[in-house]
Amino acid sequence: NLELGVQKCEVHVDTEITKTLTVSDKCEALYFNATSDKRAKENIAPATFSGLDLINKLSLYTFNYKDKTDVVPGILAQDLLEIQPEELNLVDNIAATGENGDYMSIKESKLIFVLMQAIKEQQAQIEDLKSQIKNLTK
Repeated sequence: NLELGVQKCEVHVDTEITKTLTVSDKCEALYFNATSDKRAKENIAPATFSGLDLINKLSLYTFNYKDKTDVVPGILAQDLLEIQPEELNLVDNIAATGENGDYMSIKESKLIFVLMQAIKEQQAQIEDLKSQIKNLTK
């Protein structure tokens, strides 16, 4: 059972995930899990996108949500939709219906893997530069 303000919401976990829980305010937990078992996946292939290119194209903003006062950092779904490689599918268009239609949402937990890719690319650049410096100082 979850208590959301004055409303209570019962969440039942099936063996197959078929439901979406939408929370329109803050949602806190010690951690969130995502299924990552190899047995649940198919068409597994090495990533071919550049995480560094994607991250460098994104703008970071500060803003507050309508009817909220807390200023938070973040990115805009519309920006990400324009630049994301097609295979990444990081933006959903079904999050919640607002005054202007469906709001877009970002699969923020998937951005962790884009950041991992970017870090690997940067590390390769660092190693290359270290090698060049070592050769120059011989």
